[in-house]
Amino acid sequence: LDQIDDKGNYIKVSDAHRSMDPLLIKRMGKPFDFETGRSLDLLPAEYQADHYMTISSVLNTIYTLYGVQEDKFLTNGRNGKRASIVKQLLS
Repeated sequence: LDQIDDKGNYIKVSDAHRSMDPLLIKRMGKPFDFETGRSLDLLPAEYQADHYMTISSVLNTIYTLYGVQEDKFLTNGRNGKRASIVKQLLS
């Protein structure tokens, strides 16, 4: 989570964010629950790509809408698992 005070300084930052961006240059999204379709107010200790909505998740959701074969779906990282789809956007 990346709450910022009125001076632009981070108030709460997860260890996952610090590991991905040690200089805290970028803002990082919250972990995402793909079952409920909602972000989670957690400060995880480590980054796990499948716990976040990534561009691969968004594209796989669009691929599902257009009937693209699952073997064409994107993964999270080079050797990662297939990125989850956001099922709530399909109904």
